[in-house]
Amino acid sequence: MEKKYDIGDLPFYYTALTIPFNPIDLPNKLKFALVQDNNGFIRQQASEQVQNYLYQAYQKGSQISGMMDNNGIGRLYADDFMEFIWKEEGSIADKKVLEIGCGNGYLLYELKKQGAHVYGIEPGAHGLEGRKKYGVPILNDFFRVDKITEKYDMIIFYAVLEHMPDPEKFLGDVKSILKAGGKIFLSVPNCEPYIQAGDISLLIHEHWSYFTKDTLEALAINCGLVGNIIRSEFAGALYACLEVGKRKTKFINHNLLDQYIKKAEVQKKKIFQYIETIISNQTLGIYVPGRMINLLSVCYTEVPRQIRFFDDNASLHNTYFPGIDIMVENFGDFADNPVDVMLIASFTFGASIREKIRKSGIKCKAVLLEELFM
Repeated sequence: MEKKYDIGDLPFYYTALTIPFNPIDLPNKLKFALVQDNNGFIRQQASEQVQNYLYQAYQKGSQISGMMDNNGIGRLYADDFMEFIWKEEGSIADKKVLEIGCGNGYLLYELKKQGAHVYGIEPGAHGLEGRKKYGVPILNDFFRVDKITEKYDMIIFYAVLEHMPDPEKFLGDVKSILKAGGKIFLSVPNCEPYIQAGDISLLIHEHWSYFTKDTLEALAINCGLVGNIIRSEFAGALYACLEVGKRKTKFINHNLLDQYIKKAEVQKKKIFQYIETIISNQTLGIYVPGRMINLLSVCYTEVPRQIRFFDDNASLHNTYFPGIDIMVENFGDFADNPVDVMLIASFTFGASIREKIRKSGIKCKAVLLEELFM
């Protein structure tokens, strides 16, 4: 029997905003519920309303998953994923490569330089921009298997599978346009540390599935795919190289959602009490605020203005999250006007951010969010 967990109203976040409100045709907040289905997979509860809003957001150009590009953090995402491809595939010269959800086409551009024949599909406006910038062929549309007339040696999708309402159908469609002996390369967020910690920060409306290494492998097996799945040391991702094949069904913990719910309720109260204690007589900063907007939204009708947001991502500087009137500042802003306490809400980069603060000599107590989860 399917299990359900109502989270409440969460920010409907699809891109950085120049004002603290989404466009008029998109909500600032939207209901969110998690389910663990009969196969044991943890997913967002199906909702036609959410799907309709997401369709509009994708057309506008959703940009919340680390987009690959030729500089900054985007370059690091690309380099790490390409290293995985090289290890699994070796030479890609003369191979036909399709990337679904290719963003601005930077990964295709790099693969083309290695001799691959590339083609991309991207519904967002950044696909059109990237087509000009990188000179790679990109279809500005959603992926539909009936529009694909060729088969490919390699099919790639980075931070895409979790966005699919029906991942089984999506993988089946992808498999149908794969050449004999071809390979699928994919990346999804590794949700296991967040599920184990009871952290609701991982929940966003764009993501329908919340994968662990075991559930991703189980999904692949159910779809007639096998291969190598690894936990990347960079950016908390799972990487997979899959090909057609059969393997015995993998066991999944069907109590995973129950365990997550119990921990999430405990952690929500603990962190709320911590924030309240700090802001009663001190200023509080939150580094990587995207990891805290869910908790703040379910705890407060209006997020207290004693809280400030900071992020090293240049594209987020001076932007807002929907429904939260707190502008995102950068490290320079922090150095010019420090806070008393900085809560660092990143499991992946938290330690390096704290070390950066320590080396700067700024007088500020830096606390890792994961320390509050212990």
